[in-house]
Amino acid sequence: MIANRDGNSINKNSKFTIATTVSEWHHKNSSGVGVDYEYIVNNKIYRKTRNVDAKKGDRYLIVFDSINPRRSCLIFFHKIHPTEKIEIKTSGWNENEVPIKVDISKIKKYVKEIVG
Repeated sequence: MIANRDGNSINKNSKFTIATTVSEWHHKNSSGVGVDYEYIVNNKIYRKTRNVDAKKGDRYLIVFDSINPRRSCLIFFHKIHPTEKIEIKTSGWNENEVPIKVDISKIKKYVKEIVG
């Protein structure tokens, strides 16, 4: 039930930013299985773990709940190339401000599948 509310809330109040992986893939620790990533919203760092094949330092688009930025979903199919320079907006981008080409309906569907 909670996961379903998180997905709905992310989609309803969506904002976007870039997350950076800060660990290599790990089997198990207190954070879980996968890679740890972090993102910054309004000068606060959020850190989560996601089970994707990524290397430390990889950057991805992330969608988060503007009301509760702790709720987020890493969009693994939107990897940001290392040479791509993107200025990150402190409060995140609205759907129409994302500086890379994205399919919002595909992202919303993905969030519903992954988060609930």
